[in-house]
Amino acid sequence: MHVWQSEVDKLQAYPNAEIQKKLRPSFDGLDFDQKRIFLDIACAFVGENRDFVASVLDSDDCFANANIEVLVDKSLISISRDDNSLQMHELIRSMAREIVREESNWPGHRSRLWILSDVKNVLNENKATETVEVLHLLQEESSEKVHIDATSKIFGHRLSVSQG
Repeated sequence: MHVWQSEVDKLQAYPNAEIQKKLRPSFDGLDFDQKRIFLDIACAFVGENRDFVASVLDSDDCFANANIEVLVDKSLISISRDDNSLQMHELIRSMAREIVREESNWPGHRSRLWILSDVKNVLNENKATETVEVLHLLQEESSEKVHIDATSKIFGHRLSVSQG
């Protein structure tokens, strides 16, 4: 049982390379804004209301509603009929997160942060760079305090902080 759980954890953190190779062309065919929105959704907005996400993303003039429709048309995301929330298949989400991980070995140099330990380390040590665009912080996952320094290099740039 421990071996299987370990394998599941490994695949969630580092998806199967063969599967990733098959999914990657669907990402590569997107334009610049579509790629950004896709990665934003994968790293911070799965399960969030479509209208809320569009309003956050439109603050950067990226035509979020039109680009969300493109992502739906390409079957990269779906919209729940029940609550209008954005959904994404776990394999596609894993591919997106792997694309972000490939940006740098150091989380503070990646465009998006969603793993609580990475977020805490980057914020507590004030090690974020201007590369960070999206930071997903789920406080209910931890009772630890996270120090956010408003003078950090990341504030003042396009930064979406999602606190679920």
